[in-house]
Amino acid sequence: MCFGLSFTDYDGFNTMDFTGLRNYVELFGNDSFRIALKNNLVFAAVCVPLTLFFSLTMALLVKNITKGAGLFKTLLFFPNITSYVAVAIVWTMLFHPQSGIINRIIMAFGVNNPPQWLISSRWALPAVIIVMVWKSSGYYMILLLGGLYAIPAHLYESAKMDGAGRLRSLISITLPMLTPTILFVIITLLINSFQVFDIINIMTEGGPGRSTNMLAYRIYLEAYKYFKFGYASAMSVILFLITLIITVVLFQSQKKWVTYMQ
Repeated sequence: MCFGLSFTDYDGFNTMDFTGLRNYVELFGNDSFRIALKNNLVFAAVCVPLTLFFSLTMALLVKNITKGAGLFKTLLFFPNITSYVAVAIVWTMLFHPQSGIINRIIMAFGVNNPPQWLISSRWALPAVIIVMVWKSSGYYMILLLGGLYAIPAHLYESAKMDGAGRLRSLISITLPMLTPTILFVIITLLINSFQVFDIINIMTEGGPGRSTNMLAYRIYLEAYKYFKFGYASAMSVILFLITLIITVVLFQSQKKWVTYMQ
């Protein structure tokens, strides 16, 4: 239905005339769409590797903890089950330029002009990335922990007998055996990074200016604020194609770097 609406000028009420490719032509000539696409690409390019890094680091640490591992897993996973609304409100207060604790800590280290965060077009997007990495890392940590526990113990025992240390075992056994899980995590992260909406809607509303305007939020604005459902549907189709292409490319690339246990 969305694909069909993308070829019309449907306004959500009565008007729905066939317009052909006009929405798509207008889309790629629209500055707001290009900015939203650029912001989303930057967001994905930074958020995905950071989340993967912190998730993997936490998973490795938790796996090697002998006492209190359950408590640590619960604490690290807790942000993921917290409401986006609550998270956004709390982090908005933390990022407050004057009274926020983050800038107070930065100023305590002698920085007189700390970032203005959510009211700065330069720092708003990094602030959103920080929040998303903090909130989602615990979830992907659980997925990676499952992959770590699935690695056969005899591989580490054989490596230890051959004189391999922890670093060599990590590089030669852990990471290669974990690549199927890492592939799934990367695909899921990329899909979610192109669907980010809640945090943007509550914390920045796409601003300041258009510095945090993302594709999903732009689709929402075009459809439910400007009542251009046909145009928003065309944007949704493009978002779907971007996600599909990225997923297909990653699945095709797995032949070169993903190791499956026999």
